[in-house]
Amino acid sequence: MKRTQIDQELKIIEILKKHIKATPLSVEEHGILKNWLEESESNQKLFKNLGNEESLAESIKMLYNTNTENLLKKFQQRVRLKRLRKQKKNRIKWLSAAACLIAVLSIGYYIAAIRYKGDQTLNITSQFGDEALPGSNRAILTLSNGKAVSLNDHNKGISNQAGKIFYEGGEELLSLEDAQIGVLKTPNGGQYKITLEDGTKVWLNASSSLEYPIKFQGNSREVRISGEAYFEVAHNKDKPFIVSSKGQKVKVLGTSFNVRNYDGMEQTTLLTGRVSITSEIGNKQIQLIPGQQSIVFNGKSQVRNVDVSDFSSWKDGFFAGSSMSLQYLTKDIERWYDVQFVYPQNFNNSEKAYLHLNRNEKLSSVLKALEKTYGVSFRIKGKEVIVQ
Repeated sequence: MKRTQIDQELKIIEILKKHIKATPLSVEEHGILKNWLEESESNQKLFKNLGNEESLAESIKMLYNTNTENLLKKFQQRVRLKRLRKQKKNRIKWLSAAACLIAVLSIGYYIAAIRYKGDQTLNITSQFGDEALPGSNRAILTLSNGKAVSLNDHNKGISNQAGKIFYEGGEELLSLEDAQIGVLKTPNGGQYKITLEDGTKVWLNASSSLEYPIKFQGNSREVRISGEAYFEVAHNKDKPFIVSSKGQKVKVLGTSFNVRNYDGMEQTTLLTGRVSITSEIGNKQIQLIPGQQSIVFNGKSQVRNVDVSDFSSWKDGFFAGSSMSLQYLTKDIERWYDVQFVYPQNFNNSEKAYLHLNRNEKLSSVLKALEKTYGVSFRIKGKEVIVQ
C-alpha cells in the first residue's frame, strides 16, 4: 500500500467519526466517502451499521474486554514476520490489513465514547483498574433574561452576532432578545470557544466561566473570567479590552494571551501585542511584552520569561510544560478527566520534566506516560486516581 493510500484510509476514519457525531461534511469529504462506499459492499455494510446500536453492541462489548495494546503488538509482530517471508505483493496486503485494524479500533472506541459517555452503567477498565474518558466540548450558556442552554459536543463553539447566538457551523441556537449579559460556563471535563460580538475569540478551559456583555457599550470592552481562558482580542484602539478576574485586571487593545486563575493564583501569559495588568491589592501595574508571564499570588506579583506554548497548548489539545512537577500537572488532569488524585501521606516527588501529552487520549494512556516519567504507579478506582 502506498503512503497516499494509507493516508486515504485514515481520512476515511475521520469522516466516519464525523458521521457518527452528525457533524456536517465538506464537499471534498462527501466525495471521498462516496468513492469509498462504491469500492465494495463490505464498506457499504459497515457504513450502514454505524447507526445501528444493536449491530454494534457486541462489537463494543468485545472492544472493552480486549487488551488492544497487546493485540496491536501481536499484529505488528505478524506483519514483521510476513515481511521477511513474502514478496512485495503480500506485504501490501498486510499493510492494508493493518490499516483496517486501526480503523476498527479507532471507530469502535469512538462509538463507545459517543454513545456511552456519562452512562454510569458502562464499565470501562484498563491496566490501572477503572478508566476515564477525556473531556470534550461542552458548556452551559446562561443569559440575563433567564434563558439557559446546554451546549453539545457536536460543535466546538458559538458566536454572538446580529442579536442571536449561532453554533460555529452556522446553525442558529437562540435569540438574545432582552438579554444584556451572558455567562458561558464549562464543567470539569469540558471546554468551549466563543466569538464575542466584536470579533474577539475566547477559548475556555475546564472548570471555567466567562461573563460578558451581549453588546459592548461605552469606552471599553470588559469581561470577567474565572478558571482559565485564552484570548485573541479584536483590535480597537478606541475601546480597550479589559479582562477582570478575582485578583487583577488585564487591559489590552488587540493581542493574544492566556489568563489562568485557579487556586487563588493569577497567571497571565502574553503571546502577541502588549498588556497592562493591575492587581486588585495595592493597585500595582505590570507591563508585559510577548514571551513574559505575570504571577499574582497572596498580594505579591512577579514577572518572568516563559515558553508561551507551555501555557497555551491546552487549547490545541495538549498538556505541555518545560519543567512540570507531578502535583502541578495532576491538577489539570483532574479538571479535564473529572477525577481526583489521592496522594499518600508525606508524598515527596521533586522530579520535573518536559511533557507534551495528548489531552484526547484515555486517562490510562496519560498515566502510563507519567509512570515512566516520574517513577510512580497509579490505580484508578471510580473517580479516584490513587498514587502509589
